[in-house]
Amino acid sequence: MGDVNIKPIANIEVTLQEQSTQQQMKARTNSNGKVDFIITKGKNWAIFIDGYKYEQEVIERDDEASSTLSLYLTHNPALNERMKKQTFARANLKLKIIDQSDLSAGETKPGHFEIEIKVTNSAGRLQTEKEVHVLCLDNKTMYVSFTNDKGVAIFQLPTRQFYDIDVEEQLNASFINNDLPNGYTFYKTLVYDTYDMDEQDLQDTITQKIRLPLIKKNSRAPYDLIMKRSDGSKCSNEPVYLNEVNSKKVYMAITDSNGKALFILPFGKKYLVNFNF
Repeated sequence: MGDVNIKPIANIEVTLQEQSTQQQMKARTNSNGKVDFIITKGKNWAIFIDGYKYEQEVIERDDEASSTLSLYLTHNPALNERMKKQTFARANLKLKIIDQSDLSAGETKPGHFEIEIKVTNSAGRLQTEKEVHVLCLDNKTMYVSFTNDKGVAIFQLPTRQFYDIDVEEQLNASFINNDLPNGYTFYKTLVYDTYDMDEQDLQDTITQKIRLPLIKKNSRAPYDLIMKRSDGSKCSNEPVYLNEVNSKKVYMAITDSNGKALFILPFGKKYLVNFNF
């Protein structure tokens, strides 16, 4: 493991967490920035460095074979500390909402800067009519706009504040630090992809018709839940419910012939699992 200058980082905590059982293994890097783990159980292990989860890296263990896996990760403590300030818990913030959807590029007000946020998908195609939020936690204020026909949402924001950026349901897609000067125009491009699925929301019960094969996107997280009966047999054609904590939303899916229910869920939420037996 190294820093942004590819120098080894010693004595930093690395945690592996099995994603179904939540079992954890912890160790600290040596003087060469290296840490070793021996994994004898579990299947999918997430990686945390100094408490920060590396979403793009998952260790998959094969029950049928032994193997050695080497990973080199770059760790940026300052960036991770900034990202730790973000929150996915929005329900109880009592935010003041300021609509800036009518703004166009132009002269900024004193004590403000302008930011033009361009939204594209992974193929670089402009994403129009996407709802963008810029959130200031310190002032409990959320600025709202929509991308125009050029895929751009425009905001004018007070200086000397930290801001987090949401695109549609993708919370904390990026952030803005508090060091932008008065009158400055800042340009930022974010990637937002929609999944190939039909989603219906009927009185806060959400069902998803997901087209396979599934291609992972950066806007949400696919989540498999495998149901088995007490005798170990597959539990097929049974409804499974995920109740979003601190919300009235409930995601519902039916297990397939292998007892698997597939969900595509927003980042940063917690869910209680319910079923009929």
